[in-house]
Amino acid sequence: MTKHEKIEKFILDGVTKGQYKPDEKVPSENQLAESFSVSRMTARKALDTLVTKGYLYKVKGKGTYVKDKENRDIVYLDEVIGFTKRVRRTGKVPRTDVKAFELIKPSEEVAGKLGITTKDDVFYIERIRHINNEPVILEVTYMPAYISPDLTIEHVQKSKYDYLREKGHRIEEMIKEYIPVIPENKIRQDLSLDKNMTVFKIELISILEDRSIFEYTKLYYNQTKYRFLQITKNTGKNF
Repeated sequence: MTKHEKIEKFILDGVTKGQYKPDEKVPSENQLAESFSVSRMTARKALDTLVTKGYLYKVKGKGTYVKDKENRDIVYLDEVIGFTKRVRRTGKVPRTDVKAFELIKPSEEVAGKLGITTKDDVFYIERIRHINNEPVILEVTYMPAYISPDLTIEHVQKSKYDYLREKGHRIEEMIKEYIPVIPENKIRQDLSLDKNMTVFKIELISILEDRSIFEYTKLYYNQTKYRFLQITKNTGKNF
């Protein structure tokens, strides 16, 4: 048995015996290299092999973790990344279907969320996001037209955040609210959900550097396809 195979067996034994539980961090490259008297490259090879085999997953800048056997995709609640990039880094195939793209006048509630008036124009966008042809997210977005005057359906078919970067803007802050809900019929049909199945709803507001509001979005996640995880790193000040 090679050195990196010994490390693989050590970690797999720990997972099997419950020493390392789903979404729990395993020893780092440095720790494994020291424990097994090998190079960091050898330790990295062992971890990468277990990632490839589906036993572990990596979070950039934070470490390597045990993958849930249910094999649901992970949404990191503290991460700002678009759907397409998040799915592609797992090796799966994303697809976006735009169900609605209209210029409308907002309700009082939506206008208040966006910091505009009910007389201002907003883009109303509905998108269904798929992973490997399975519907997993219904996304309903309101965007002030004055910030995105030349927005097209082609832009939202791809990435609204790529469009934003092309216009020279950057999101400074996101405010998110997490709400478990029993979906209405339309949402259940869009996501192919069984009756009475709950969904995980995220309402978010994206704020630009000049403090203008780029979007108010409601996201409905199929909970059979997703897990939600937040990893807080101890900086020595928080705990």
